[in-house]
Amino acid sequence: MGWSSPDRRPLRERTVLDHAKDVVTLADYLQLEAYAVIGISGGGPYALACAYALPSSASKPSLRAVSVVTELGLPDMSQAWPPLVVFLNKHLNLRWLIKWVFSRFPVWKLYLSDEERMEEMRKSFDVKKAHPADVEIARHPNRPDWVRLFLSSMREAVSQGWGGFLDDAAILSMNPGFRVKDIRAELPVQLWYGTDDTNVSPKAGIETAQRLRAGDNTKVELHVEHGETHGSTQVKYQRRILEDLRRAMDSLATLGTSYEGKIDRSA
Repeated sequence: MGWSSPDRRPLRERTVLDHAKDVVTLADYLQLEAYAVIGISGGGPYALACAYALPSSASKPSLRAVSVVTELGLPDMSQAWPPLVVFLNKHLNLRWLIKWVFSRFPVWKLYLSDEERMEEMRKSFDVKKAHPADVEIARHPNRPDWVRLFLSSMREAVSQGWGGFLDDAAILSMNPGFRVKDIRAELPVQLWYGTDDTNVSPKAGIETAQRLRAGDNTKVELHVEHGETHGSTQVKYQRRILEDLRRAMDSLATLGTSYEGKIDRSA
Protein backbone atom coordinates (compact mmCIF):
# COMPACT_ATOMS: atom_id res chain seq x y z
CA MET A 1 0.00 0.00 0.00
CA GLY A 2 1.12 3.55 -0.57
CA TRP A 3 3.10 5.44 -3.17
CA SER A 4 6.31 3.49 -2.65
CA SER A 5 4.95 0.54 -4.66
CA PRO A 6 3.55 1.82 -7.98
CA ASP A 7 0.68 -0.09 -9.56
CA ARG A 8 1.82 -1.88 -12.71
CA ARG A 9 -1.51 -1.55 -14.49
CA PRO A 10 -2.00 1.20 -17.07
CA LEU A 11 -3.02 4.46 -15.42
CA ARG A 12 -6.32 4.59 -17.34
CA GLU A 13 -7.46 1.39 -15.61
CA ARG A 14 -7.11 2.73 -12.07
CA THR A 15 -9.37 4.75 -9.76
CA VAL A 16 -9.32 5.69 -6.10
CA LEU A 17 -11.61 2.70 -5.48
CA ASP A 18 -8.61 0.41 -5.91
CA HIS A 19 -7.34 1.64 -2.55
CA ALA A 20 -10.45 0.28 -0.86
CA LYS A 21 -9.57 -3.20 -2.14
CA ASP A 22 -6.17 -2.92 -0.44
CA VAL A 23 -7.75 -1.78 2.82
CA VAL A 24 -10.27 -4.62 3.01
CA THR A 25 -7.54 -7.14 2.19
CA LEU A 26 -5.40 -5.75 5.01
CA ALA A 27 -8.36 -5.85 7.42
CA ASP A 28 -8.97 -9.49 6.51
CA TYR A 29 -5.31 -10.35 7.01
CA LEU A 30 -5.20 -8.65 10.42
CA GLN A 31 -8.42 -10.44 11.39
CA LEU A 32 -10.02 -7.21 12.56
CA GLU A 33 -13.55 -7.23 13.86
CA ALA A 34 -14.04 -3.52 13.22
CA TYR A 35 -12.00 -0.53 12.14
CA ALA A 36 -12.21 3.07 10.97
CA VAL A 37 -10.45 4.94 8.16
CA ILE A 38 -8.85 8.39 8.24
CA GLY A 39 -7.93 10.24 5.04
CA ILE A 40 -5.88 13.44 5.22
CA SER A 41 -5.56 15.98 2.39
CA GLY A 42 -4.93 13.96 -0.79
CA GLY A 43 -5.97 10.86 1.16
CA GLY A 44 -9.49 12.22 1.55
CA PRO A 45 -10.88 10.86 -1.74
CA TYR A 46 -9.46 7.43 -0.86
CA ALA A 47 -11.21 7.51 2.52
CA LEU A 48 -14.49 8.37 0.78
CA ALA A 49 -13.90 5.45 -1.59
CA CYS A 50 -13.61 3.19 1.46
CA ALA A 51 -16.84 4.67 2.83
CA TYR A 52 -18.56 3.79 -0.44
CA ALA A 53 -17.14 0.33 -1.00
CA LEU A 54 -16.22 -1.39 2.24
CA PRO A 55 -18.50 -3.74 4.17
CA SER A 56 -20.04 -3.56 7.62
CA SER A 57 -21.34 -6.97 8.69
CA ALA A 58 -20.91 -9.65 11.33
CA SER A 59 -19.16 -12.02 8.93
CA LYS A 60 -16.44 -9.58 7.75
CA PRO A 61 -14.19 -6.87 9.23
CA SER A 62 -16.57 -3.98 9.75
CA LEU A 63 -15.90 -0.42 8.59
CA ARG A 64 -17.69 1.61 11.25
CA ALA A 65 -16.63 5.22 10.64
CA VAL A 66 -14.64 7.47 8.32
CA SER A 67 -12.86 10.73 9.08
CA VAL A 68 -11.74 13.06 6.31
CA VAL A 69 -9.32 15.84 7.26
CA THR A 70 -8.66 18.81 4.96
CA GLU A 71 -9.77 16.58 2.11
CA LEU A 72 -8.85 17.35 -1.46
CA GLY A 73 -12.21 17.67 -3.20
CA LEU A 74 -13.23 15.31 -5.96
CA PRO A 75 -12.50 16.58 -9.49
CA ASP A 76 -16.06 17.78 -10.15
CA MET A 77 -16.28 19.79 -6.92
CA SER A 78 -15.92 23.54 -6.81
CA GLN A 79 -12.80 24.70 -5.03
CA ALA A 80 -11.73 28.30 -4.65
CA TRP A 81 -8.04 27.34 -4.82
CA PRO A 82 -7.51 24.17 -6.89
CA PRO A 83 -4.28 22.48 -5.76
CA LEU A 84 -1.56 22.94 -8.35
CA VAL A 85 -1.04 19.21 -8.76
CA VAL A 86 -4.68 18.57 -9.68
CA PHE A 87 -4.81 21.58 -11.99
CA LEU A 88 -1.76 20.48 -13.96
CA ASN A 89 -2.95 16.90 -14.28
CA LYS A 90 -6.48 17.89 -15.23
CA HIS A 91 -5.53 20.48 -17.84
CA LEU A 92 -1.94 19.90 -18.94
CA ASN A 93 -0.75 16.51 -17.66
CA LEU A 94 2.83 17.74 -17.28
CA ARG A 95 4.30 15.07 -15.03
CA TRP A 96 7.83 16.40 -15.36
CA LEU A 97 6.69 19.86 -14.28
CA ILE A 98 4.89 18.51 -11.23
CA LYS A 99 8.03 16.68 -10.16
CA TRP A 100 10.11 19.81 -10.73
CA VAL A 101 7.73 21.99 -8.71
CA PHE A 102 7.69 19.61 -5.76
CA SER A 103 11.42 18.98 -5.79
CA ARG A 104 12.06 22.71 -5.27
CA PHE A 105 10.67 22.51 -1.72
CA PRO A 106 13.04 21.53 1.13
CA VAL A 107 10.87 18.58 2.15
CA TRP A 108 11.39 16.94 -1.26
CA LYS A 109 15.14 17.53 -1.56
CA LEU A 110 15.81 13.88 -0.88
CA TYR A 111 19.52 14.09 -1.65
CA LEU A 112 19.78 15.81 1.74
CA SER A 113 19.57 14.08 5.10
CA ASP A 114 16.45 14.52 7.22
CA GLU A 115 18.38 16.85 9.52
CA GLU A 116 19.52 18.97 6.57
CA ARG A 117 15.99 19.14 5.18
CA MET A 118 14.68 20.14 8.61
CA GLU A 119 17.23 22.95 8.77
CA GLU A 120 16.25 24.17 5.29
CA MET A 121 12.59 24.13 6.32
CA ARG A 122 13.50 26.19 9.38
CA LYS A 123 15.41 28.74 7.32
CA SER A 124 12.67 29.06 4.70
CA PHE A 125 9.94 29.61 7.31
CA ASP A 126 9.18 33.34 7.50
CA VAL A 127 7.40 34.12 10.76
CA LYS A 128 6.39 37.57 9.53
CA LYS A 129 4.66 36.21 6.43
CA ALA A 130 3.32 32.94 7.82
CA HIS A 131 -0.21 32.50 9.07
CA PRO A 132 -0.44 32.80 12.88
CA ALA A 133 -1.90 29.29 13.13
CA ASP A 134 1.13 27.89 11.28
CA VAL A 135 3.49 29.86 13.50
CA GLU A 136 1.78 28.35 16.53
CA ILE A 137 2.32 24.86 15.17
CA ALA A 138 5.95 25.58 14.26
CA ARG A 139 6.68 26.72 17.82
CA HIS A 140 4.93 23.80 19.49
CA PRO A 141 7.32 21.87 21.75
CA ASN A 142 6.48 18.60 19.97
CA ARG A 143 7.28 20.03 16.54
CA PRO A 144 10.70 18.31 16.05
CA ASP A 145 9.16 14.85 16.40
CA TRP A 146 6.23 15.74 14.15
CA VAL A 147 8.50 17.19 11.47
CA ARG A 148 10.81 14.16 11.55
CA LEU A 149 7.84 11.88 11.05
CA PHE A 150 6.66 14.04 8.16
CA LEU A 151 10.09 14.05 6.51
CA SER A 152 10.42 10.28 6.89
CA SER A 153 7.00 9.80 5.31
CA MET A 154 7.93 11.94 2.29
CA ARG A 155 11.13 9.97 1.78
CA GLU A 156 9.27 6.67 1.84
CA ALA A 157 6.67 7.98 -0.60
CA VAL A 158 9.25 8.07 -3.39
CA SER A 159 11.66 5.43 -2.10
CA GLN A 160 11.13 3.41 -5.30
CA GLY A 161 10.97 6.41 -7.60
CA TRP A 162 8.47 9.19 -8.36
CA GLY A 163 6.19 7.02 -10.50
CA GLY A 164 3.70 6.18 -7.76
CA PHE A 165 3.53 9.78 -6.54
CA LEU A 166 2.89 11.16 -10.03
CA ASP A 167 0.35 8.44 -10.85
CA ASP A 168 -1.48 9.24 -7.63
CA ALA A 169 -1.68 12.90 -8.60
CA ALA A 170 -3.18 11.93 -11.95
CA ILE A 171 -5.68 9.47 -10.43
CA LEU A 172 -6.96 12.16 -8.05
CA SER A 173 -7.78 14.28 -11.11
CA MET A 174 -9.91 11.55 -12.73
CA ASN A 175 -13.40 10.20 -12.19
CA PRO A 176 -13.23 8.48 -8.77
CA GLY A 177 -15.54 5.64 -9.85
CA PHE A 178 -18.32 6.37 -7.33
CA ARG A 179 -20.72 9.09 -6.23
CA VAL A 180 -20.49 10.57 -2.75
CA LYS A 181 -24.26 10.54 -2.36
CA ASP A 182 -24.22 6.74 -2.83
CA ILE A 183 -22.18 6.23 0.36
CA ARG A 184 -24.35 4.24 2.73
CA ALA A 185 -26.64 6.43 4.79
CA GLU A 186 -25.92 4.93 8.22
CA LEU A 187 -22.12 5.30 8.08
CA PRO A 188 -20.69 8.11 10.27
CA VAL A 189 -18.54 10.42 8.14
CA GLN A 190 -16.66 13.27 9.80
CA LEU A 191 -15.23 16.17 7.81
CA TRP A 192 -12.59 18.56 9.16
CA TYR A 193 -11.51 21.82 7.51
CA GLY A 194 -9.99 25.20 8.35
CA THR A 195 -11.46 28.51 7.21
CA ASP A 196 -7.99 29.83 6.30
CA ASP A 197 -6.82 26.76 4.37
CA THR A 198 -5.28 27.99 1.10
CA ASN A 199 -4.32 24.49 -0.08
CA VAL A 200 -7.81 23.00 -0.04
CA SER A 201 -10.83 25.24 0.23
CA PRO A 202 -13.36 24.44 2.98
CA LYS A 203 -15.89 24.62 0.15
CA ALA A 204 -14.79 21.07 -0.70
CA GLY A 205 -15.94 19.94 2.74
CA ILE A 206 -19.22 21.80 2.51
CA GLU A 207 -19.96 20.24 -0.86
CA THR A 208 -18.97 16.77 0.36
CA ALA A 209 -21.37 17.14 3.29
CA GLN A 210 -24.15 18.30 0.95
CA ARG A 211 -23.71 15.27 -1.28
CA LEU A 212 -23.71 12.88 1.67
CA ARG A 213 -26.91 14.43 2.99
CA ALA A 214 -28.44 14.21 -0.47
CA GLY A 215 -28.02 10.45 -0.05
CA ASP A 216 -29.92 10.61 3.26
CA ASN A 217 -26.80 10.28 5.40
CA THR A 218 -27.72 11.71 8.80
CA LYS A 219 -24.38 10.78 10.37
CA VAL A 220 -22.39 13.54 8.65
CA GLU A 221 -20.42 15.84 10.95
CA LEU A 222 -18.86 18.90 9.29
CA HIS A 223 -16.24 20.79 11.31
CA VAL A 224 -14.98 24.06 9.83
CA GLU A 225 -12.51 25.49 12.34
CA HIS A 226 -12.18 29.27 12.33
CA GLY A 227 -8.71 30.67 11.67
CA GLU A 228 -7.10 27.31 10.96
CA THR A 229 -4.97 26.37 7.96
CA HIS A 230 -4.26 23.14 6.11
CA GLY A 231 -1.47 22.15 8.46
CA SER A 232 -2.84 23.54 11.72
CA THR A 233 -6.14 21.70 11.29
CA GLN A 234 -4.29 18.43 10.84
CA VAL A 235 -1.98 18.92 13.84
CA LYS A 236 -4.01 20.83 16.45
CA TYR A 237 -7.13 18.66 16.22
CA GLN A 238 -5.50 15.22 16.20
CA ARG A 239 -6.91 14.20 19.58
CA ARG A 240 -10.41 15.47 18.84
CA ILE A 241 -10.44 13.74 15.46
CA LEU A 242 -9.47 10.40 17.00
CA GLU A 243 -11.83 10.77 19.95
CA ASP A 244 -14.76 11.64 17.70
CA LEU A 245 -13.91 8.78 15.39
CA ARG A 246 -13.89 6.32 18.28
CA ARG A 247 -17.22 7.68 19.52
CA ALA A 248 -18.70 7.23 16.04
CA MET A 249 -17.40 3.65 15.85
CA ASP A 250 -18.96 2.79 19.18
CA SER A 251 -22.30 4.33 18.26
CA LEU A 252 -22.53 2.35 15.02
CA ALA A 253 -21.58 -0.88 16.79
CA THR A 254 -24.60 -0.58 19.08
CA LEU A 255 -26.95 -0.35 16.10
CA GLY A 256 -25.97 -3.77 14.75
CA THR A 257 -26.26 -2.64 11.12
CA SER A 258 -25.17 -4.88 8.26
CA TYR A 259 -23.85 -3.81 4.87
CA GLU A 260 -21.95 -6.07 2.49
CA GLY A 261 -20.08 -3.41 0.55
CA LYS A 262 -19.61 -2.77 -3.17
CA ILE A 263 -16.11 -4.09 -3.88
CA ASP A 264 -15.49 -6.37 -6.82
CA ARG A 265 -12.78 -8.64 -5.34
CA SER A 266 -12.17 -10.29 -8.71
CA ALA A 267 -10.51 -7.15 -10.06
